Amino acid sequence: MRKLVLVYLIIYSFSFSCLASLKGVQDKLYTNQFSKAKAVLDKVLSKDATNYQALFLYAQLYFSSDNKGYQIDSAYHYASLSVAHLPAEKDKNYIKGFRYGFSKTRIFQLKKDVTEAAYFSAEQANKIGSYNHFIEVYQDDYFKNLAIKHRDDLAFGEAKTKMDFISFKEFMDKYPSSNQATEARGLYEKLLFENTTKEGSWQAYKHYLDNYPEAVFREEALASYETLLFAEYELSKEPSKLYEFISLYPFNRYRNKAESLLFRSVCKDFNSQTLLNFIQNYSNSNSAHHIWQLIYGNETYADNDSIYSYFIQRFPFYPHKQQFCTDSTLASIKLYAFESNGLYGFKNKLTDSIVQLPIYYDVQEFSERLCAAASSPSVNNKYKYGFINKQFLFVVAPMYDEVYDFESGLSIVGVGDCPDGVCRYGIINEIGDTILPILYGDVHEFYDKLALVETVEKKIGYTNNAGNFIISPKFLRGRDFSENLAAVQLDTSWFFIDTNGIQKIPIFFKMVTDFKNGMSSFSKDGNLWGVLNNKGEIIKEAQFKEPVIFEDLVTKVKVEEKIEKKGKIKYSLIEYLLHIDGSMEKITD
Repeated sequence: MRKLVLVYLIIYSFSFSCLASLKGVQDKLYTNQFSKAKAVLDKVLSKDATNYQALFLYAQLYFSSDNKGYQIDSAYHYASLSVAHLPAEKDKNYIKGFRYGFSKTRIFQLKKDVTEAAYFSAEQANKIGSYNHFIEVYQDDYFKNLAIKHRDDLAFGEAKTKMDFISFKEFMDKYPSSNQATEARGLYEKLLFENTTKEGSWQAYKHYLDNYPEAVFREEALASYETLLFAEYELSKEPSKLYEFISLYPFNRYRNKAESLLFRSVCKDFNSQTLLNFIQNYSNSNSAHHIWQLIYGNETYADNDSIYSYFIQRFPFYPHKQQFCTDSTLASIKLYAFESNGLYGFKNKLTDSIVQLPIYYDVQEFSERLCAAASSPSVNNKYKYGFINKQFLFVVAPMYDEVYDFESGLSIVGVGDCPDGVCRYGIINEIGDTILPILYGDVHEFYDKLALVETVEKKIGYTNNAGNFIISPKFLRGRDFSENLAAVQLDTSWFFIDTNGIQKIPIFFKMVTDFKNGMSSFSKDGNLWGVLNNKGEIIKEAQFKEPVIFEDLVTKVKVEEKIEKKGKIKYSLIEYLLHIDGSMEKITD
C-alpha cells in the first residue's frame, strides 16, 4: 500500500512539475525566448512524445512570427499532433492542463489559425506549387477546396495560354476532378483533332483514327478519311483504280458510289455481252445481282416461251431461278383490264375468268411483262402511276405522273404537270432503275438503239440504253434515227448525222424526210422535192411536188409539166412511177 502511494506521489509530482515547466515555456514564448522554450519542450517530449500540452506549445513556437525559426508547416504539424493526442475533457490530465490554459478550444483555435495563415500565404504567392503544397499538407475541407479551386484556375489558365492539346492533356491527367475538366476535355479533343489532321490528307485522318480510338471526333475523321481516300481513287477515272478501291475498302461509305462509277465507266451501253463481261471481270463488285437483272430484262422482255427457253440455254448460271420460273410460267397468260364501280381489275383472255379483283384506280394494258397502274385516287384529275407484274405486285412504285408502255425493257416516264404543263421526262427500266434522269423537256422512243432527248434549254441530243449521251445535246431541232441516220439542225438548215454524231451527208437542206429503204427526199426551197440515197448521192434533183416516200422499191410521184395545146400553154401534174434506182415511168390513163 505504501508503495502504491509512493508511486502515485511520484507521478503526481512529475505531472505537476511538467505542467509547471510548460507554464514556464509559455512565459518564455511570450518573452521571445524561443531557444530556451524549445530546450524545455524537447526535454518533455523526449520523455512523453504524446504530451499534447508540449505539442501545442511547440506549434505556438513555430507559429510565432518573431521566431527566426518560424515554420508554418511545422506549426501545423505539431498543432495536429496536439489535437490527435488531446484527452477526453473528463480526463484528470485534461482537467489539470485546462487549469494551466491548455483548453480544447484554444488548441483547436491554434490549428485553425495556422491553417488560415498557411492558406493566405499560398494565396498571396498565387502559384500552382504553393496551392498544391497547401492541399498536400493541410487537411481543412473549406480552405482545401478554396486552394483546389484557385490551383485549378491557374493551371487551366496556363493550359489556355499555351493552347495546345498536350497542355490540356496534362491538365486533365493532373486534375481529373477539376471544374474545368469538361471544358479541358473539349479543347483537348478539338485541338488534338485539328493538330493531327491539319495536313488535310486521308493519311492524316487515318493516323488520327489509328492512334486515338476513343477520340471524340472519330466520326468526323472517319467521314473525311473515307471522302478523301475515295476522291483520290475517283480522280484517276480509271476502272482499275475504282475496282482496287472496292476490293481494298469494302466498308467505305463510298463503296456504292464507286460501284456505280465503275459500272458506268465500264458499261457504256447495257447490251447483254457488255454486262456479262463486267460480271466476269469484276468479281468483287456487289453489282452482280443488279447486272444479272439487267441482262435478264434485255433478253426476256418479249415475254414468250421461246425467249425464256433461249435465255436459260444461253445463261445457264443465271442466279435468280425462281424469278425465271415464275415469269416463264406466266408468259402464256394473256390479261386484259375490266372496270367495275370505277375500279379496274384483270381477266384471263383465254378463260375470261377474273384473276385480279378491281382494286386499281386506273390501268393501261400490259406491255411486255408489265402494266401501268394507279393504286390511289386521282388528285386534281391526276394519278400517280407505277408498274405491276403478272402477279399484280408493284415492281415500280407509283410515283410518276405520266408513263408510256415498255419497249425493249425501257419506259419513258414523266413527273410534273404532265402532259399539258411543265413536265420533266426520263427513262426507267423494268426493275425501277432510272436509266436517264427525269430532268428533260422531252424524250422519244429508241430508234437504232438511240433515243432523242430534248433538254429544258431546247437542245437536242441522243442517248443510248444506258442513259449515256452518245450525241451531246447541241442541235436546235432533230428527228428520230431511221436506218442509222437522223436529220438535225444547227441553224436553219437540215443535215444528216450517223449514230456517232458525225455528219454523214455533207449537204444542207431546207426540208428533209427520214430515210426509208435507203432513200430520203429533200427540198432546197420548200416547194420542190428531190431524192437522195443514204450515201449522200442525189438520185433525183428537186422536181416533185410532194415529199417522196419509198414504202417499197417503187412509189408514185407527181411532176408539174408544161403542156402546149392548140397554141396555149398550161401546167399539169403528171403522175410517174419512180423506181428506187431513179428511173421513172409515166402512168398512162
